[in-house]
Amino acid sequence: GDPRYVVCMHCSDGTTRSGVMSCAWILHCGHRVAASDALDLFAHRRSGTNQKRFDGALTHGVDSPAGVRALYNLEKLLYTNMPLTYHERILSSVKVDGLTSTGSYSLSILCDRTAVFDSFDTGRATQGTSAG
Repeated sequence: GDPRYVVCMHCSDGTTRSGVMSCAWILHCGHRVAASDALDLFAHRRSGTNQKRFDGALTHGVDSPAGVRALYNLEKLLYTNMPLTYHERILSSVKVDGLTSTGSYSLSILCDRTAVFDSFDTGRATQGTSAG
């Protein structure tokens, strides 16, 4: 291939962040327009063969389900008029087992690195296992 179109990436395994970024670039530059094709190309170029998992399916070289999902969302964003779908989730309770009765405990919940709940701010931090 043309050396002007070579990307070199240093990674420890290449099956998570580096793999997702490689596939995202393959989609973004238009070399492939389907996430499944980008994943297959990445797996083939990474390993030199189309390796199969124990269930007979081709491995993509990207192990993270969240990474694969992100690539399918990127495909939607780049090549279709389909809007990305988001499903609202409501956290209604948190149960933590194994805490000792001698400590102080608090709970912080972050969404996109922004605190949306902090038990210290609400005065709901608890002492020991008397949490309600």
